[in-house]
Amino acid sequence: MIEKSERRLAATRTSLSWMWWRIRAVTALLVTLLPISTVVLLTGGCRINHPPERPTLSGPAYVRPGDTASFTVSTTDRDDDVVSYMFSWGDTSSVDWSPSYVSGQSVIRTHVYPDIGRYCVRVKARDSKSAESEWSDSLIVHVEPVQPNVPATPWGAVQWPRHCPFPCTTVTTDPESALVAYQFDWGDGTESQWSQFMDGGVPYADTHSYAELGPFDIKVRAKNSKVLSGWSAPLSVTVVPGEGNVAWSIGFTDPENIEDSADFSLNTFALDVDKTAYVACYYGALIARKPSGSTWKFVLPDLNQFTAAPVLADDGTICIGCTNDTIYALNADGTARWRFNAAGRVYATGAFGADGTAYFQTEDSMVVGINPDGSQFGSFATGGGNSAPVIGTDGTVYAATRDGLVYALDPSLSTTRWPNPYSVGSAPIVAAPALDPTHNALYVANRDGLLHSIDLSGTGNWTYAAGAQTSCPVVGPDGSIYIGGGGRLSAVRPDGQARWVFVPTMTGVVSTPALTTDGHIYVLVVHGKKNLALQGADSLYAVNSDGTRRWACGLGEGISDSDYPLSAPKVDASGFIYVGNGYRAWCVVGESAPAQSIWPMFQHDAQNSGRAR
Repeated sequence: MIEKSERRLAATRTSLSWMWWRIRAVTALLVTLLPISTVVLLTGGCRINHPPERPTLSGPAYVRPGDTASFTVSTTDRDDDVVSYMFSWGDTSSVDWSPSYVSGQSVIRTHVYPDIGRYCVRVKARDSKSAESEWSDSLIVHVEPVQPNVPATPWGAVQWPRHCPFPCTTVTTDPESALVAYQFDWGDGTESQWSQFMDGGVPYADTHSYAELGPFDIKVRAKNSKVLSGWSAPLSVTVVPGEGNVAWSIGFTDPENIEDSADFSLNTFALDVDKTAYVACYYGALIARKPSGSTWKFVLPDLNQFTAAPVLADDGTICIGCTNDTIYALNADGTARWRFNAAGRVYATGAFGADGTAYFQTEDSMVVGINPDGSQFGSFATGGGNSAPVIGTDGTVYAATRDGLVYALDPSLSTTRWPNPYSVGSAPIVAAPALDPTHNALYVANRDGLLHSIDLSGTGNWTYAAGAQTSCPVVGPDGSIYIGGGGRLSAVRPDGQARWVFVPTMTGVVSTPALTTDGHIYVLVVHGKKNLALQGADSLYAVNSDGTRRWACGLGEGISDSDYPLSAPKVDASGFIYVGNGYRAWCVVGESAPAQSIWPMFQHDAQNSGRAR
C-alpha cells in the first residue's frame, strides 16, 4: 500500500516537473517572438502587456522666433494603462518624459524656438509598465519671422522718355507694424538700392532712368528687419526716345484720294485726363489716339474743314466747330451726341463754362451759348471772328472779333458787362485772348502785331509790339506774358516791358507758347507756304526760362495762314508735347508737366476749356 502511494507521488512530481519546463519553454518562446512585450508569470497562468499605439501629433507648420508653439498629441493603450510622452523637438533642447495621462486623452505641450530654422518634431509614448510605442510621424516646423505684406502694384506713367528719371510709387504694411524698406526691380536687369526703413502705410517713390527703348515690367518688394516679402504685380511702362525726340505721330489721308494727305499745321490738340489725344484736320476728320496706340476717327461725309481745336467738357464730351455751320458734340467713343446749327461757319475753338455750357463764335456774326443737351440758351451779335471766346473766374465771357473789338458778356449772353466793347484797332483779332485775374488783366493781340493789356473793367493798360502774325498770349506763374510774333518769342513783364526776346534759328511764324513747371517754353516755328519751296524742316523749339535755346526738334514742313492761329503745343501731365505740323500730328518727348499758372497754354489747359480757374 505504501509502495503504491510512493509510486503515485513520484508520477505526480514527474508530471509537475514536465509542466514546469513546458511553461518555461513557452515563456522563452514568447520573449523571443515578442521582444517589446512583457511576459508576466502569475500564479495559475500569464498576461501579455501591450505598448501604446503610435502617437498622433499635430501643431503649427510656421512659427516666429521666440513665440510659444503648441503641439497636440494623443494615443491609446490597449491595456488601458496611463501613458506619458517624450518629445524630440529637433533642436538641442533636452527631452524628458511627461507626466502620465489617461489613454486617449489629447495632451497639449509647448515649446519655444529662439532661432530661425527648420525643425523636425517627433513624439513617442510609454505606459506605466515602461512599454514604449514607436515614434510618431515627423512634423516639420518652420521658424521664420513674419513677412511684410506684398507691396501694392507700382504706379506711375505707362509711357516715359529715355534718359529721364522715371518716378514710380508703391506702399505696403507689416502685419506686426514693423518698419519696412523697399527695393524696385526696374525690368531692365537692374534693381534699386534698398530704401531706408520707414513706417508701413506711407507711399514710397523711387526713380530710374532707362537707357534702352521698349516695354519694361517694374516690380517691387519690401523687407522688415528680418525677412523679405514676395514681389508685387508688375507695372508695364513703355520707354520712348528722350527729350526732344518724337514719340509717335499720326496722319490722315483723303479717303477719296489716297495720295492726298491732310495738313495739321493749323490744328491744335485737346488732351483728356486719361491721356487720350484728340486732333482734327483740314479734311473733316477728328482723330482720337489712346495711350495704347489705338485710334478712332470721326469723319464728315462731305470733308468739310476742321480748323478749330476740339474742346473737352468735364464729363468727357468732345465739342468742335466746323465750316459747314455745325458744332458737333461727340462721346468719348466717337459716336455723335448732338449737332448744333450755328448759322455760320465756325473756325475757332469753343470754351466751356463751369456748369457745362459751351460758347462758340461764328466767323461772321455772333457768340452762341449751348446747353449740355445741345439746345441753345442765348446768343450775342459780336460781328463774329476766328478768335476763341474765353471765360473769366466770375463767368464773364470775353469775345474778340474780326473788327478789332473785345466784348465782355454776361454768362447768359443777354447783356454786356462793359459799357462799350474795347477796340484794339481796325485789324482783325485772330488769336484767342488770355486772362490773368491776379493782375486784373485780359491780354489780346491783333493781326497788326500789338499785344494789348486790358483792365477787366474795360479800360486799356498798355500795349507791346509783339510783331506780325502774333500768336495767342499765355501767362506764367509770375505774371509774365509770353507771345509769338514777328518771327520771335517775347517774354513781357506784367507792366508791359520786355524781359527777353528769343529769336529761333528757323525763320517763320511762331506759335502760341506752352509753359511747363520747369520753366521751359515750347513753340512751333513754321516757314510759311509750302509752295514757296523753302529749305529745311519746321521745328518745335524748347526755350529755357531765361530765353536761351534748350533744344529743337525737326518736324514736317507745314503751312501758316494769317487768318487762323498756328497749331499750339499742348503738354500733358507726364511732360509729353503734342502739336500739329505738316502732314502729321506729333507727340514729342518733353520733361515736365504744364506750369501751375493762371493761363499756361492756348485756351488755358490741355482740354482747351478756355476757362480761368
